[in-house]
Amino acid sequence: SGGVINLITRKQRQAGTTGTVRANAGLEGRGSVSLSLARSRPGLTISGEAAYRRFTNEIIVTQDRERFLTGGGILTSRQEQLHDNVAQGGNGRFGVEYDVDKTNRLTAEVSYRRNQMNSERDERFIGNAVEAGFTRLSDQEMQQRILGLRSSWRKTLPGKDHSLSVDLQHDTGGMNRELDARITPASGAAIFERIDNDIDRNETRLKADYKKPLGEGRSLNLGYEFEGQNADFTSAGARGTALTALVPLPNLTNSFDFSQDVHALYGTAQFNSGKWEFQPGLRLEQVGLDLNQRTDGTRFDQDYFRVYPTLHIGRALSERTKVRASYSRRIQRPGPFELNPYTFYVDARNIQRGNPNLKPEVTDAFETSLQYRKDATFLSLTGFY
Repeated sequence: SGGVINLITRKQRQAGTTGTVRANAGLEGRGSVSLSLARSRPGLTISGEAAYRRFTNEIIVTQDRERFLTGGGILTSRQEQLHDNVAQGGNGRFGVEYDVDKTNRLTAEVSYRRNQMNSERDERFIGNAVEAGFTRLSDQEMQQRILGLRSSWRKTLPGKDHSLSVDLQHDTGGMNRELDARITPASGAAIFERIDNDIDRNETRLKADYKKPLGEGRSLNLGYEFEGQNADFTSAGARGTALTALVPLPNLTNSFDFSQDVHALYGTAQFNSGKWEFQPGLRLEQVGLDLNQRTDGTRFDQDYFRVYPTLHIGRALSERTKVRASYSRRIQRPGPFELNPYTFYVDARNIQRGNPNLKPEVTDAFETSLQYRKDATFLSLTGFY
């Protein structure tokens, strides 16, 4: 409720070498192990981490449906699913912090994550007079990989809490999903299917922050932020009388490209006057979106400018009691699959289709709170709309 923009939780390390090893084990093959090392001396810190985790679980899903018929009448059906999942993955990171001098710090970091999930699914669809029942046994393997690069520069300027920082981050990676299934209808021969989904994604973030104190209880924060996303999606599906005799299906084969660039300028001021605290803010965003549906040969784009104001007000009623009120405008943009107008196959009873004309969801949030603090006791009563 205080309008925090940036939280820095990285601790300054003492000179020397430190290391930590952690390991745990659980039932049904669950467990993890991690290692971290750091070497510090005045003006330089080198650190690294590596970890591996394995997790298993079982999920049961039941879906009951009612289908309303023209002229009256209801048909009921049920879909039951048992998922037996094994997930495992590892990650590593290497970073360097270097103080060029007393006012300039450079940071560089490289990280890599790789995860894999294997899932065995046993599904049963209990139909009715119109919709025939079936069973479906499937094996699914999903892999995800992400390589991250990050660098930053922080300049300490004259005066307390006076600084300039620039942070650049780039992530590249993707996801692959392969599924083999056998569908056995209530009557008739079994049908085999193979589904393959691939995603290649790149994301770049650039952020520049300038913070300046303006006197006792007053400060100004100005910044620029860029976020660029590019992704290629490819889906392929085939069915046949055997896994060695599959025929590609056009309605399960699709590819599209997605790109979105967001440029933002923002500013936040904070000033106190007696028992009052004020923190107004403003964010200006320009968004450009392009979706190229390669399979259908169609293209969609969006281009819009939005303004997002914020205001936080606080007043001390006594040494222990304070009242706060805030307003902020927030945005949630639709993702690539929510925009893609292709019908995506989930399973024999579930499909989804996006809408390229979807606009972002904008929320106006209002909040007020009454806070009481005495020694180690803190109480807060909050209402929001």
